[in-house]
Amino acid sequence: MDKKRLFFLVMLTLLVSPVLNAHAQKLGDELMAGLTTLHLRVQYSDDSGVKSTGPEANQLLSDTERQLADTGLKLVSSTEFERLVSSRGYPIGVLNLEVRTNKVNGIDSKIYYISLRVQQVCYVARKPVLRFFAPTWDVTDAGLADDFDAVKKLVKESVGRFVSDYRTENPK
Repeated sequence: MDKKRLFFLVMLTLLVSPVLNAHAQKLGDELMAGLTTLHLRVQYSDDSGVKSTGPEANQLLSDTERQLADTGLKLVSSTEFERLVSSRGYPIGVLNLEVRTNKVNGIDSKIYYISLRVQQVCYVARKPVLRFFAPTWDVTDAGLADDFDAVKKLVKESVGRFVSDYRTENPK
């Protein structure tokens, strides 16, 4: 990689990363109040493509489950999630964690992208009743990281933001 492209990549990362780091938001007041159940979806991809299983995806899944264990949220499987979604009015949502890493030629760092989004089941009362998933909280982060351990630490911080916001709206 020539020096001009490397300089451009580093400058772009430095300019964009603070903006993306600041993009953590609740999409409304008290939208997570009363939320009791989540289905956790983890998607990890790197240079070789999307990996729904494998050591990295499994590590991200177990780390996130461990962080969410103290919140009081019940984590359910995909089958249980589908069953509960069909019962109208149940306070359930999906926590989507997407992590992408790509190696940059010529340097030892990886570009990472982290997205953590909560979507909850919502209904529009009409005939027929419309059911959809509305985003109620999200955080996005991107930048350069040395290795997968650094990315795991950033994911942990993102999940920590969610846990903090959830506890604010749902004190024990």
